[in-house]
Amino acid sequence: MKEYKVKAPDGSIIRIKGPENATDEQLIQAAQAAYAQKPKAPEVYDPTEGMTTAQKFLAGTGKAFVDVGRGVGQMMGLVSREDIKRARELDAPLMRTTAGTVGNVLGNVAAMTPAAFIPGANTAVGATTIGALSGLAQPSTSTAETLQNVGFGGAAGAALPAISATYRGGKSLIEPFYQTGREKIIGRALRSTGGAQADEAMRVFSQAKGATKGVQPTVGMAAQQVNLPSYAALERATQAVTPDVTNAVGARTAANQQAMQQALAEATPDIGAARTERENIAGALYEKARSQGIDQAMAQELAPQIQSLTQRLPDDVIARAKTLAQLSGANLDEAGSVQGLHWVKKALDDKISEATRAGSGDLARAYQTLQTQFLDTFDQLSSVYGEARKKYIELSKPVTQGEIMQDIAGRATNIRGDITLGGLTRSATDRTAKSLTGMPQATLASTLTPRQQATIDALRNDLLSMDFASTAGRGGGSDTVQKLAYANMIQQAGIPTFLQNFAPTQIVGNLAQRALGLAYGEANQKLATELAEAMLNPQQAAELMRQAKGNPQLQKALANALRSSAVMGAAAPGAIQAQREE
Repeated sequence: MKEYKVKAPDGSIIRIKGPENATDEQLIQAAQAAYAQKPKAPEVYDPTEGMTTAQKFLAGTGKAFVDVGRGVGQMMGLVSREDIKRARELDAPLMRTTAGTVGNVLGNVAAMTPAAFIPGANTAVGATTIGALSGLAQPSTSTAETLQNVGFGGAAGAALPAISATYRGGKSLIEPFYQTGREKIIGRALRSTGGAQADEAMRVFSQAKGATKGVQPTVGMAAQQVNLPSYAALERATQAVTPDVTNAVGARTAANQQAMQQALAEATPDIGAARTERENIAGALYEKARSQGIDQAMAQELAPQIQSLTQRLPDDVIARAKTLAQLSGANLDEAGSVQGLHWVKKALDDKISEATRAGSGDLARAYQTLQTQFLDTFDQLSSVYGEARKKYIELSKPVTQGEIMQDIAGRATNIRGDITLGGLTRSATDRTAKSLTGMPQATLASTLTPRQQATIDALRNDLLSMDFASTAGRGGGSDTVQKLAYANMIQQAGIPTFLQNFAPTQIVGNLAQRALGLAYGEANQKLATELAEAMLNPQQAAELMRQAKGNPQLQKALANALRSSAVMGAAAPGAIQAQREE
């Protein structure tokens, strides 16, 4: 017998056996008989029949959101695996259409889009976690399928961040070996030191200059403006890296001290020259007043006023006036003479000074009121004396200012010759002005010139910033500086901060640092030295920070791409499970 194959009307192949010489008519009859006996497959209803492409697309999109609800319900025990199997059987016709599949994929992406805004979504760890959790939340018919969803979601989410981290990590391994690479490492370290205020610190560093002419601030000094002690601590940690750096720091400190001392000296008048000018000009006027004497007509007119003042003058003032006259080699003549009245004026000066030094403000003010009234009367009795007195007061200002500035400089300077913040704080006060002028109302601002006051203010500001650089923050130690290469490597590889600070990671890090030290040698030492040099130049530090910041638009695009990868990874398990048929 021979086997023949005949194609049936429905496209199926019918196999029949017959004699070797069977005719076509015989074969057709036999095939018809066999086809008539063949059981007919039941007609299956296709729910997508009659749906437009747009309707299938929207149905596929809606299925994505429904599946998320089913997955959550399954996790809560509200949906069984049998429910999932049945749902897949019902959804199978839709998912066999192109429009339904495309709609479902896009629906899963839309459903997972909020995951892009989860903190850390643009990191490898974050994207992996989001993808894995998305897989866990997908509906499944078995534990094995759930594990597959978790694994696939995590792998899909981490793909792009892992590639990016691998690239950056590999690049970080060779950065210490070339100049621009080391500059990037230092710039990133400086930005990391500033934390959230890195951009503000960068702006301040780029504009940093000393308040006092000639003072060159360091990064630690400039950081005082934005109150970032972390930079002061880092600066101190770099200062003992090499002898060259230590010497450079010492030279900078000495130069700044010299600039401050020079500024103080330039703002201090020449007391000797000022006294000579005063004696030459005011002295001549006093001599003229003594030779002319008092205006007798005015004396008669002011007789009641003079009598009142005479009665108010204490006996010890008159006694002091006589003593002053005697010590100068003269006798106190009658009160009607210019010289006699001048000695009384000098005696009142001494009484005011004594009361001021003793801290008796009321007594000092009382004496000062009496002296003011006395001088008003005296100036009317001798207009030339009034002119001489006013000229003396005018020409005494630079003398007094010189004495105050010298006193401040002397008390602000320590035994090593350095101006200190504590010394300046104690000496540059209104109390110094009161003490040296003998005037209870005197203040530093009212006694000194604007330039002199500005010099003191500038010194105070620079000393404050120097003190900030010397004391602010808790230093990380030179070990932190020596680990720049390793720190750069783990940060660029995307290892989270909490893992960097995890004890086992630190142990591994110390071992890795030793290996890097052996491998890098001179390159790692250059890193520490160049960082220390940058700390001495705020403008250079700002430029390194700017370079490390990179292109904001490019970084934003990369961050968005990494966030998108997290969304795609989170959406992948849903898109895959939607294609499963039970």
